[in-house]
This record gives sequence, structure tokens and C-alpha cells, in this order.
Amino acid sequence: MNKFENPYLGCEKDGTAVRVQTFVRHEDYQFLKLIRTNTGTVTISINTLFKKFVDKLKSLGITDVTKREDFEFFVANCQIELPAYGKLPSTSATAKRTRAYRSRSAIGGSTKDSHAPNVGGATETTGDLPSGVKKL
Repeated sequence: MNKFENPYLGCEKDGTAVRVQTFVRHEDYQFLKLIRTNTGTVTISINTLFKKFVDKLKSLGITDVTKREDFEFFVANCQIELPAYGKLPSTSATAKRTRAYRSRSAIGGSTKDSHAPNVGGATETTGDLPSGVKKL
């Protein structure tokens, strides 16, 4: 399993680096920082994805201007694939609590006020409802 490390660490010192800069919405930046508050979160995340992106393009043979349309198609349509939920190798207490919470929520538990209106449609449940919970 890969570690959460910057794949480009040190390249600025050996002279092989180029600085890439872009603008993103503040809310998206903050979203990443809320998940992992450590220094370097955004840099490591973007650098890791950039490296995987470049490696995938190379493996597909998209390596020069003659493959411009293939490049554009790939970028516009690529998806990030992960192991199925619950298969992630997280051992943190937070992850365990989150998985347990989601399991209870799927059975019919609710985090909303039971008297609040259901905005956005019906909620599907799987499995048996806990005792005392009526099916609508």
C-alpha cells in the first residue's frame, strides 16, 4: 500500500522542479484541510494525483502532441477508482466511528430532528428497522 508522501519531495533542490500554480475555490481547499489538518495536506494530495496522472498518460501512450485529442478525452472523462468502501486500510478510531455511524444510519437511524420535514425526498433503508421505529 502506498504511503501519503510527496512523490516530488526534493526535486526543488536537485534542479528538476517547476512550480505549478492554479486557483481553486476556497471551500474546496478548506474541505481538504478539514479532513487532514496537518501541514502539507494540499501539496501532497495534488502532487500525488499529478504524478499518478502523468504515469497513467505515459502508460496509455499519450506522450506527445499527436495524441492531443486522446489527452483531452482522458482528462475530461477519467475517474478516480478506490477499493470498495470498508476495504480502505484505515485503523484510526475516527474511521471506525464513521463506519459504525454509517452502518447505523443505513439501518434507519437518523441524525436529523425526527419532527423536521424531509427535504429532498425519501430515504431508503436496508435491513430490518430497529425496534420502535415505524416504517412510513
